[in-house]
Order: sequence, then structure tokens, then C-alpha cells
Amino acid sequence: MPKVKGGDDATKAFWLPLAELDAKMMFEDHYAIITKMVGL
Repeated sequence: MPKVKGGDDATKAFWLPLAELDAKMMFEDHYAIITKMVGL
């Protein structure tokens, strides 16, 4: 995977396997958006 390089608003961005997604780690509706987009 390509190296993640977030801007100053996302300096802590990182790749995470889909199996490790946790809605509590994400902002508002981001978990729902990801799961809908990838069909989880």
C-alpha cells in the first residue's frame, strides 16, 4: 500500500485493515460510509 501522508489536518492518518474497523475510532458517520462503500 502507498505510504499515507496526511496534511496538517490529518497528521495521524494511517491504513487499517477493514476487519479492524471500529466505529468508536471514527468521526460521526465515517464508519457507516466506509461499510456501505465496501459492502460490509
